[in-house]
Amino acid sequence: MKLKHKFKVGSSFTCCGIPFRIIVLVMLIPSMLAYYHTGFTSVNRNLPTKSGVVNWVHTTNTGSGWKTTFVLEDDSLHAYSQYYETLSRIFLLFPPTFKVDRHHIHFGDTITFYLSQKQDQDEDEDNAFNDDRIVYTEGLIINGETIASPVVVSFTRPCLDTLGAAVGILFYLTIALFIADYRRWHRQKKNGAKLTEFFSNRNCFIQ
Repeated sequence: MKLKHKFKVGSSFTCCGIPFRIIVLVMLIPSMLAYYHTGFTSVNRNLPTKSGVVNWVHTTNTGSGWKTTFVLEDDSLHAYSQYYETLSRIFLLFPPTFKVDRHHIHFGDTITFYLSQKQDQDEDEDNAFNDDRIVYTEGLIINGETIASPVVVSFTRPCLDTLGAAVGILFYLTIALFIADYRRWHRQKKNGAKLTEFFSNRNCFIQ
């Protein structure tokens, strides 16, 4: 079934008469709304906080973020763990995640963080401590500088980061298709104007 409406700007890529740029745009809008709505409404607020000086830390960089396990001075009974997914940062959908990607915890840092209500970590994570000693945390302030606020934490959770990557791909694909179609339309319009001018001059010469 073909759409009867004729788009002013055509396309080399269509489905049932609809340019792909329109199809991708229709997919993009609800996906982007879902991404931001989920990110801002799933923020964990009023979590208990803890501060201290880092006495030991082990950080592992992953392909999509980083994991860290650390111990605080005067608290040898527990090891604390954080995990951030920052793959979607490359699509610029939520720029504050760049700060999370650039800053890691180091020995001697004075840090503040939130004690997480649930485990959002990778179950297969290889820690140097027994599982019952691991306290999962989120949010990060290093030496007085906020690195990961509760909102940023929400956008760096694995499920939302994956959604952000998908939205980012749709976003840039939409831009690419619009640019390609409008360049094609502009080129056709320019060539049409040249042909019109050519035949107009030819008719004047014949007359």
